[in-house]
Amino acid sequence: MCGAIIRRKTASDVDAITAIADLLPEWFTQSARREIPVDASVQDGFVAVLEDRTVGFILFLVWEAVAHISWLGVHPEHQRRGIGKRLVEHVEGLLRPSGVEALEVKTLSDTVEYEPYERTRAFYQAAGFEPCKRVRHDNPECPESLHLRKDL
Repeated sequence: MCGAIIRRKTASDVDAITAIADLLPEWFTQSARREIPVDASVQDGFVAVLEDRTVGFILFLVWEAVAHISWLGVHPEHQRRGIGKRLVEHVEGLLRPSGVEALEVKTLSDTVEYEPYERTRAFYQAAGFEPCKRVRHDNPECPESLHLRKDL
């Protein structure tokens, strides 16, 4: 398990969050990487810090008793060490006592064969998320999204 410290993100974390996203082009398209700094400035979230270095982040919004993960990323050198899992669990622990009923995330659908997102879906399903909806799009970067949900 990772020894990272999970803490609430601050305005000074936006550059580190953006830098991590830039290292993950398999997951974050150019348009996504333009959105992340803006979202990191206004959305709630947490960062994972290891030896004074930000190595992961999660951003989310809450509305109508459901929290929506908008972005989650872990530095490539620190993936598969439990950092992403700890970030999701931290959000769950914060939200559960506040009356939030569920946590949702949208990802590339399993109807699109793309290995990085096979890992993404496996990550969320291992964390207890279940498919709840599919949405087709007129977007070649994401022709169909899969919405996953975890009841809290």
